[in-house]
Amino acid sequence: MLLNKEQLSHLFEDLQKGKRFPVFLLFGDEYLISQAASELVNLLVTDKQSPSALVTVDGDREQTVETINELNTFSLFEPDKIVWVKNSRIFYSQTTAKELLKQAKKADTEGDRIEAARCFGRMMGALGWTLDDIRAGRLHDLAEKQWQSTLGVRKSEDEIQWMEELVRFLADSGMGAVAAHDTKALEEALSAGFAGRNTLILTCLAVDKRSRLFGQIQKVGVVVDLSLEGDSTRKSRQLREEQVLKHLNERLKKEKKKIDVPARSLFLDRTGYDLRIINQELDKLITFVGDRGAIERRDVEEVVGLSKEEAIYEIMNAVGEKNAARCLSLFRRLVDQEIHVMAIQSLLVRKVRQLLWAKGFDYKHNYSSRTARPELTFSFFQQNLYKKFDDIDRKVLGAMAPWAIYKLLQDAVRFSVNELALSMEWLLEADIKLKSGILAPEQLLETILVQMCLGKEITAGTRV
Repeated sequence: MLLNKEQLSHLFEDLQKGKRFPVFLLFGDEYLISQAASELVNLLVTDKQSPSALVTVDGDREQTVETINELNTFSLFEPDKIVWVKNSRIFYSQTTAKELLKQAKKADTEGDRIEAARCFGRMMGALGWTLDDIRAGRLHDLAEKQWQSTLGVRKSEDEIQWMEELVRFLADSGMGAVAAHDTKALEEALSAGFAGRNTLILTCLAVDKRSRLFGQIQKVGVVVDLSLEGDSTRKSRQLREEQVLKHLNERLKKEKKKIDVPARSLFLDRTGYDLRIINQELDKLITFVGDRGAIERRDVEEVVGLSKEEAIYEIMNAVGEKNAARCLSLFRRLVDQEIHVMAIQSLLVRKVRQLLWAKGFDYKHNYSSRTARPELTFSFFQQNLYKKFDDIDRKVLGAMAPWAIYKLLQDAVRFSVNELALSMEWLLEADIKLKSGILAPEQLLETILVQMCLGKEITAGTRV
């Protein structure tokens, strides 16, 4: 049986009436999986049973043989046993590697380097890679087409550097690639049936729908697709936004709250379309407004933190305006949100590199002399400049949307090449100091931000 999130309530109704299945597979959005799996467990583990009826397994430590042994063993004290494998590796394959890489990027953007490294380790396992493979230069050796087909991203120095940093983090933390599983043993166990009414719950972010195991689970059990539209096409983005808005409205209705359009726009600008972050920030908002029924823009401004990308954008604007006070305030806000200093430094490096590219693109095509800069419209950019990007440009820009590139070209006007070059020098020096375990990392970044705000007054001899 294959169900989507809209059909989930019908499944829960059937389970309440006593219907049972030997296996459940839930995959897709992390937040929706967490909610649905918790509800599923509550229905399967009845009040008559003790907590020992539920056996939870960490997918990164999952051993298929041990899981099957649990399912084929009768409990001495409980009529049924529920085995829940969280973040199962059973479907890891080259097909799921792209999604695992997306999850690594998402976690790193949110400041969770540990989870980013774990996801990257899962991705390596799905591809059959090891830490030694990366150290030996596998990323550099992969051809451009292989990058796109295997990893789903363009090959660039930024991507390689980021991945190699995660590999170093994995090694330093005693972690490594998380090997994929041979599915044959579980396929045979499903065919034979588990002991009594023992039940297996598998949850994972991505699956290989072409695998034989997926088809078998769909045939004898229940597969629940909790995915949100996630590719880069306009239609998919629109569908995802509609799904997220529907969820947001349902949650607000349940809490008996309303949010006006300006407040909702700012809220989604700051949270993005990630359901876990949306619900986390919505909890804060609901607590903040208390008995008041309406959530206003000022509430969002007060409670919902800037995303890391948004804060970096604002920091660079503040640097361009030579506003050191605002720069430091924004930096402190990121630190207070427990975003690691090295993650901030890494994003600043990427931003400065992109601004340097923008200055070079300006000189190369001399577009500022043909069109007055304040009148450089987005339409002109799309029709005349966007078409001029070559492979080297794409390596710097990655998957940036046209509008973001247009804004980047405008932002670059505030800086001289010398200012940007010096900023890059300071940030790269900071990278070495941060990795060597400097005692005051926040103070180091604050010093660099102040120096960037001083701009042309800084000379090449200045050091951080």
